[in-house]
Amino acid sequence: MFFEQFSSAVDLNQQLSIIDKHVYLRGYLKDEPARLVDGISVTAETYETVKNILKNRYGDKNRIIQAHLDFLENITPVSNPTPMSLNNIFIECNRRLQALTALGENINAYGRILTPKILRAFPNDVCRRWIIHAKREEISESDISKLREFLSEELEGALTTLKIKGEQTDELCALPCTAAFNVNSKTQYKPKNYSKKPTPFCPFCNVAGHWPQECKSVTDIDVRVQKLKTAGRCFLCTNKGHNVRICPRKDKAFCIKCKRKHHVSICKNSNPDLTPLTTANQVNIFASNVTHLQTAKVFITGPTGITKLTRCILDGGSQSSFVSTRLVDVLNLKVISSDNLEVRGFESHSSETQPRRRVQLELSIIWNKSSVSLSAFESSNTYAPHQAVPTDITLFARQKKLKFADPYEKTDNLPIEVLIGADFYWTVMTVKPPKKLTESLVLMLSIFGWILVVLDHA
Repeated sequence: MFFEQFSSAVDLNQQLSIIDKHVYLRGYLKDEPARLVDGISVTAETYETVKNILKNRYGDKNRIIQAHLDFLENITPVSNPTPMSLNNIFIECNRRLQALTALGENINAYGRILTPKILRAFPNDVCRRWIIHAKREEISESDISKLREFLSEELEGALTTLKIKGEQTDELCALPCTAAFNVNSKTQYKPKNYSKKPTPFCPFCNVAGHWPQECKSVTDIDVRVQKLKTAGRCFLCTNKGHNVRICPRKDKAFCIKCKRKHHVSICKNSNPDLTPLTTANQVNIFASNVTHLQTAKVFITGPTGITKLTRCILDGGSQSSFVSTRLVDVLNLKVISSDNLEVRGFESHSSETQPRRRVQLELSIIWNKSSVSLSAFESSNTYAPHQAVPTDITLFARQKKLKFADPYEKTDNLPIEVLIGADFYWTVMTVKPPKKLTESLVLMLSIFGWILVVLDHA
């Protein structure tokens, strides 16, 4: 199931580069699968290798089917039924049955074994009503498909009862509709006196303690959407087991930013990448040519361990290094000082002095696990899109087995968010002799890989 979903959402997505697909794949892994490939560097070249390792280990269809059957056969009855515990059981059972169907299994063939196992997890009155319903409708008590329909109707009826009685509180609105198994219970569940607040949980990093919109581990909107799809979660409330069309909150919930029917954590309007661009770093050589600036792809890691793939530009004409203010905040980069920085543009006779945070950051190389630490001032400037190394030069480099610092990808659209100035320029550049390609194009070696340099415009 995972590989089919990942293939549809990510692997076959022509708009993603290979390195981005590899980054997304690693982001989905945890526990044993993550440890299995932990020693392999995250590069475009190792993407297929990592996929094959995972498929060989976890892609056995028979093992997956057996794992789902084992879960359904060993469901533990809920000793103290609550709306949330019964909801979790129902959703998990439904998810497993859907997975078996997707794998080509006829779930009704397992009916005689699985139906009593599933029913024993629910209160006695639910089991009693199912038996009466099966006899009245003249259907088999072991028909799993009909059992799922019956349970779904039970939940809808219970939820409607709550609304009619006016007993649905704000806390209940945040829960999926299975709250109702105890709608008439006076001892186990009392909606009017329900005061326990829902515990914050993030479906993007699967960690309790913060809400989805506060997640700093998964910040890319598209990645968040794919994680909700993969986990079978609702785009409106982020809970499992239903979609927006049947979400119990669809009549009152909406995004606080754009007023549409999706969760605020996946709202495109909150994406900082929509900031208007400046174009000061792009200069025309001729009408159809562009000066190739010295750029590199890097992984930038903050003190909390959050890592992001981005691009940096090497500019020996800048006295200081800079990093995007957005990255400083998203990655919680360590602030080492706050200094008054005088900024003066080229050919400008005036300067501007303002306080800037100076932060510590770690840049990792995309080709291996080595990294370099440097400090940089925050900057709110957004660089214009800049193309990577041209395809003809990329092909030449592959023939010569050269690794570019900013390798060409057909759909590459990573923004430039770091500027390495003269203060750290020679920290990342090597003294190895350059390689001359033409009269105007030269390759220079940095710790990130080979960088394309334009000598002149002749």
